[in-house]
Amino acid sequence: MSQLLIQQYLNQLSTLKKVSGSQRESVLREAFKDLLKGWARSRDLHFIPEYEIESKTKEESKPKDPTIREKFDNYRFADYKEKVVDLLARVTTVSVETQRIVEAMKKAQR
Repeated sequence: MSQLLIQQYLNQLSTLKKVSGSQRESVLREAFKDLLKGWARSRDLHFIPEYEIESKTKEESKPKDPTIREKFDNYRFADYKEKVVDLLARVTTVSVETQRIVEAMKKAQR
């Protein structure tokens, strides 16, 4: 993930927090979705928005279709958001450090 995408995400988070006065997941999720969409576009991938399925009691339930149920786990993003952000930060750090090392190696070989 590029540093530019990460910085845009952090800037958007900061703006949303200031404007809304809230750090609720429903407010901040838009910035995260934009980050994922940008990353997906850079790799010619498509971002598929989450698809909520509610039962008659308004609780989440599993899709009836077995193929959809098998292929698309119906989890709540809020339950995993911190882990995903942490993973993205780690991957970004490794990527940036790898690029720094590669550039240093190129300079050393000359």
